[in-house]
Amino acid sequence: MTTADSGAGESQHLDRKSLRKVTGPAAGFVELAHDCVCFANGSGGTLLIGIEDGDDAPPPDQRIEPSLLDPSSRRLAHRRRDSRAG
Repeated sequence: MTTADSGAGESQHLDRKSLRKVTGPAAGFVELAHDCVCFANGSGGTLLIGIEDGDDAPPPDQRIEPSLLDPSSRRLAHRRRDSRAG
């Protein structure tokens, strides 16, 4: 992805999601899985996690703990399978 792509508005090939979508008790893994399935059913796309709607970059003080990445990937993969079953 180029810098120009990340600054573009959301489209059928680009979506931004807040880091809150993968953290805390209200994590929106069902919504993220849905977006991934939509990209997979289309011609692909880029999902930028950690960037708020309307922003081109994450907040400068935002930090993602490495311990968040593996469990989040597993939960998303599980939800992706669930969304294809229904």
